[in-house]
Amino acid sequence: IKNIDIDEKDLTDLQSLLEDEDNLLKNFPEGEKIKKKIEVESGSGNLNLPKKEFPTFFEFKSLKGKKDQLLTVSLPENKKLNLSLITDVKDNYFSRNSKKGYWEFFELIDGSRKKIKSFSGPNLKDGLCTFTNIKTPTKFIPGNLINIGIEIYDKKENKDGYKLNANVIINSKQIKPKKPKKHPKPKPPYIPKNNFQGKTIIEELKQNPIIAKPLVKDEWQRYTQTDWHEEEVSHLRRNPIPGNPGETVYELFYNRDNIHLINEINTNSSRKNPMEVIIKKYEMTLSILTMFTIMRYRKDKEDNFLKKIYSNETEDRVEIQETDAVDVTLRYYAIQMFKLYDFIFKKFGKKS
Repeated sequence: IKNIDIDEKDLTDLQSLLEDEDNLLKNFPEGEKIKKKIEVESGSGNLNLPKKEFPTFFEFKSLKGKKDQLLTVSLPENKKLNLSLITDVKDNYFSRNSKKGYWEFFELIDGSRKKIKSFSGPNLKDGLCTFTNIKTPTKFIPGNLINIGIEIYDKKENKDGYKLNANVIINSKQIKPKKPKKHPKPKPPYIPKNNFQGKTIIEELKQNPIIAKPLVKDEWQRYTQTDWHEEEVSHLRRNPIPGNPGETVYELFYNRDNIHLINEINTNSSRKNPMEVIIKKYEMTLSILTMFTIMRYRKDKEDNFLKKIYSNETEDRVEIQETDAVDVTLRYYAIQMFKLYDFIFKKFGKKS
């Protein structure tokens, strides 16, 4: 794990977001609400549309009517890869002799196009266009992420063409690990209302903001004592402060190889939006979301409103632990982390 260099401006931004905790807690969005309004072309996605000489759209069948044509496919190893598109063009678009349509089918590897040669298609029939039995230059090995691009164009009406992308994640059959024998955890000490280590939780977090630290796959188990998984987002723990009996400090690790972070880097990094900036946004969002969750947890605990879960150890319903609440929350928001960054720092941040 590398040492984290904390930028003074980052600290200021995090601290300023904690100034008005009531406003944050009331207005922080639910995951389902963070969606952009999408304008859909009339009729898009309807296979029964009258067929035209030239297409007005090409879309993935599972993303019909959506502006963003980035498809994510989870493919078990040794399974065949097929992609289905929908359109409103006549069946002879690719096969006719004049004013025909053209296509390019490729894999993106380190920014370069590698032509996909092994597949069947495109097969166009009644508005459904398919590429089947696809084999890419990159082998279907568990853990591989394969970026596929499709471009469809003609020399008459659609010179710029239609561009579609698919991220294919190769998975293996997961063997459910045996659960280690658990030992009862001691009950946490009583924490007075609105108080944390002699201060309110807001004061504590403002003075010592929680900064997310990256762990790559090979480091994850060593530092967290848990198994690594591509969907895992974070691991929060509280460490004792040497020389201060009874006092602890938060330490937040995050999965640098999380599948959603890797997808964001692979699809949206550019000269104007380099990988370093994407990672910084991810870290800042994890940090502030962790602190929001802790504030919410403390407030619910004070109000005796914490959710309880069934315990196999005691056969009773027990309160969810603070660190578990944070890990579950971050996993829930993982796929929308970058929309969250824009929402948080534009609505609440005091950036110049």
